[in-house]
Amino acid sequence: MSKLILDSRTERTLGRFLPAIYVEKIILYGDPTSSDTNNRFVVRTNLLVPNDGEAVISTPTGITTLREAYKEELDNLNYYIMYFYVNSALATQLENDDPDGIYNQRLPIKYYDQIINEQLNPFDFYYNTKDSLISVRVEGQPYYSPYMISLHSFDPFSSPTPTVIFDEEGNEFIKYSQQNSSITVPYYSNWEETGELKFIVFASSESYEDAQTNIEDENLLNILIGDISYETIYQNSQVGDPERAVFVDSEEKVYQQTPLLDIGSVAHKISSITHEQVVEKFQGKIKV
Repeated sequence: MSKLILDSRTERTLGRFLPAIYVEKIILYGDPTSSDTNNRFVVRTNLLVPNDGEAVISTPTGITTLREAYKEELDNLNYYIMYFYVNSALATQLENDDPDGIYNQRLPIKYYDQIINEQLNPFDFYYNTKDSLISVRVEGQPYYSPYMISLHSFDPFSSPTPTVIFDEEGNEFIKYSQQNSSITVPYYSNWEETGELKFIVFASSESYEDAQTNIEDENLLNILIGDISYETIYQNSQVGDPERAVFVDSEEKVYQQTPLLDIGSVAHKISSITHEQVVEKFQGKIKV
């Protein structure tokens, strides 16, 4: 789903304090119209490690390459996928359940939005709010909740054959690709009834299990969480756009209109000329 282009501002790709994991592909499996225990999705992730074949670094265990030093440090971190699910067939039977009136019948997405906007710590949400959400029931359906939130750990270095890529200045990076084990959605649901399905991917300085065990001694908000990658599989009962591109200006603000691409594939804002006028110019109809 994501096309990665590296430029000199690699902090936005590799992460600020912990590594940033980005999502390359999402695959859906199962029966689209009936409940099936095989209804699941697979997320393919990538993690980049800077590489310099000639550089060496001293570590407590001896001299090693820059690549191995990075990998050794990153191996000590914890990596997670968390998904947010809404069954539309059940959720539409709920009373208004969002006090703000914005996320009625899709309440998990409220917390998803807060997390990706860096307003909420994902561990803090999972520990304090997840159980109350998945315990919501529709009248007459005592066993089935319209909401599901689930947390899954994974190893981004499980790929046996990492690949080499380069940024626009020729700097070398090692790319570790990992296709997680299939993550199932609630067994009583099907893709046709899926109203919302979104997920996040992130690294953490501590495992959720350890944080949960030491909750009395450890404030979840003090646990360092890395940059969060996020994707939409279903939104408003529609499959998310599989090919998305977002254009930003020099101030990193999203440009809401369709930009104009020149013959060198450089994007420009629309100002004194429109797309239609460009077409007419090439057709020899007007002067610009």
